[in-house]
Amino acid sequence: MQPSATRLWLASIAAFVAGAVVLLVYALSEVLAHPGISLVDGYWIGRVPWTPMGVGLAFVGGNGTLIFASLTVWLAGSWALRSLTVPGLVTAAWWWFITLVFHVPAGVGACCVRPQPEFDLITSVYSSPEGPILLILLPAAVASVLGLTALRGEPAQSSSPG
Repeated sequence: MQPSATRLWLASIAAFVAGAVVLLVYALSEVLAHPGISLVDGYWIGRVPWTPMGVGLAFVGGNGTLIFASLTVWLAGSWALRSLTVPGLVTAAWWWFITLVFHVPAGVGACCVRPQPEFDLITSVYSSPEGPILLILLPAAVASVLGLTALRGEPAQSSSPG
């Protein structure tokens, strides 16, 4: 199970990096098209399909990295390393709970007679990136360091018996 978790962890990192590259290249293209704006301004222009694609890949990759790096630690690491993954998993679970249970669409007041728009997770992550960055991506980075530590402490497996 541990080699599978490690492969899925690496695939998740690749998805995150691909999403981050899409967002960076897109923001850079906006900077080049509109001299005088910053990369952050380029991100906030947010044109379809590049921004949702980049946000989606980075978000799925970040969540997968947190889950599979933590799983790798739980399968290959010591109890001390395992215990260090728990706060990151709890903070990510907290973000998911708050986002999915208490999500209120922006701009919709209590007196509004219009039907509320459907919840869109990617738009929510795009519009408020500080939550996923602090509560998912940061714990994913810590879990990755812990995963590397767990794998380094594991004896190398040889393919030949004996």
